[in-house]
Amino acid sequence: MRKLRKARTRSEKNRSDSLIAAELLERRYALTATPLLDQFTSAAMEAVARGELTSERWIVHKLGNNEFSSEGSCQRLTNFGGNAGWHADPIGTSFFRLQTSGIDSSHVVDWARNNHEHFLIEPDLPIQVQKTPNDPSLWRLYGLNNYGQSGGTTDADLDAPEAWDITTGSRDVVIGVIDSGVDINHPDLAANIWVNPGETPNNGIDDDGNGFIDDVNGWDFYDNDNTPNDGNGHGTHVAGTIGAVGNNNSGIAGVNWEVSILPLRFLGDDGSGWTSDAVAAVNYATMLKRDFGANVPATNNSWGGGGYSRTLDRAIESANDQGIMFVAAAGNQGSNNDTNPSYPTNYDAPNVISVAALNRNDNLASFSNYGTTTVDVGAPGVSIYSTLPGNSYGSFSGTSMAAPHVTGIVGLLNAAKPGISITEVTNAILGTVDTVQSLQGKTVSGGRVNAAAALTSILGESPTIDPLNDLIMDSDQTKTVPVLANDADGDVRLEFSLSVFSGKTAPATVSLTGSTLTITASNDRSGLFTIEVTARDTDSNTATESFQVEVLNELESNGSVI
Repeated sequence: MRKLRKARTRSEKNRSDSLIAAELLERRYALTATPLLDQFTSAAMEAVARGELTSERWIVHKLGNNEFSSEGSCQRLTNFGGNAGWHADPIGTSFFRLQTSGIDSSHVVDWARNNHEHFLIEPDLPIQVQKTPNDPSLWRLYGLNNYGQSGGTTDADLDAPEAWDITTGSRDVVIGVIDSGVDINHPDLAANIWVNPGETPNNGIDDDGNGFIDDVNGWDFYDNDNTPNDGNGHGTHVAGTIGAVGNNNSGIAGVNWEVSILPLRFLGDDGSGWTSDAVAAVNYATMLKRDFGANVPATNNSWGGGGYSRTLDRAIESANDQGIMFVAAAGNQGSNNDTNPSYPTNYDAPNVISVAALNRNDNLASFSNYGTTTVDVGAPGVSIYSTLPGNSYGSFSGTSMAAPHVTGIVGLLNAAKPGISITEVTNAILGTVDTVQSLQGKTVSGGRVNAAAALTSILGESPTIDPLNDLIMDSDQTKTVPVLANDADGDVRLEFSLSVFSGKTAPATVSLTGSTLTITASNDRSGLFTIEVTARDTDSNTATESFQVEVLNELESNGSVI
């Protein structure tokens, strides 16, 4: 019997508190009858004036043709308060970004009151990308994004939109669908069907020498030929949940917008098959990864019956040795797999993840098997809408429909972090579930899978950069600035960029060696410019810090008014 996996549960969504707070404030003050200050043109700024919103980032707009040049305006902003904590840089003609680290927002309000004839100012509110595909039937997929449609419970879903902000998948990731076949010509699947790079179509030759002639798009083990088409519909439905093409303005989107679906047919049109063909299908996926380097991180196995098979057990263990997850449906008998084993979901290999079915209200489906030590997680599996053969769509229910949601998450994890291990995948999926009451005492994790949380867990924390102080330099002077960047993984790369006023040339040269910036002031130019430093870790997480450099040149004649 499988050992109990210790899981770290997660009961709250991974959301941006600052974004939510700003949104609520905008709604709350949108109908304010009498603004506190005439010059405050946004509800958010009025909230700051009331002391109900704080910020250390601001957007400033220089009004009209006042006497302040752009560079002078930037200096005027930076010099306010004795240059202590105020830092401004241009973001376009007459627009500036102002940062006031450690400064009480009331001081900014005072500045706005005293300068409202020359400047408009408002807090720089956070904005978050929301990747939403244009597939017209996306609304039917409560499993990916449940906002209460059709009587569902809001957020009883995978948090797919939040996950898609991180990755939408990759066609370099190959997911095996061991099932009744796949309609490889379905318009919502065709672009995401695996193509064997070593095989020439229809030449009757085993070009890549893998023992299968013309296996261009997988293999049909039921009929022992190279056309793994689906005469049942089950496999096509599963494939759509994993990887229907996203953002193609057609049908639905899978958990992965981009992926390579590998059809491995071993079930006939009546939905039945033989254990030996299942073994052959598992071994085919293993062979592709082991012998040909295909990036196969998982197979989906929405089938069961036949009892324990040592041969199939060994095939699954061989897949484990190659780093291939075996995602399995828990079964549809409504029974306890701890006491009444169901196969293949009860095989004890480390790569097996067993999936129970939930409905749109996070209730364990009446038909779903369960098991405190043998069924790992829950996923949506009731009235799941997906692709069907012949350019069709429809809804099925079963743990067969729950499993591909989890397989899809494995695909996203591998797209975000190629080469991720089985242990990392298992910990990411089981350790970031949303706790669900109906799964307490019914599954290992006690929760529903959360794609966004799983992705966030493997990418780690972003690096940090210690604050950088503004500089004032004389002409021909050289200064070095150490950049102290920190990352939990200890591996971070630095880069920098310069920004100057439109039409201006930076009055200094800047270079970066290791973690030290070297700044050499010009001998014939003066002015103000900004240096932005970015730290990037191996997971592509970033952090940025910026500071201003002002070069003084007493020999330069400049009669302009600033």
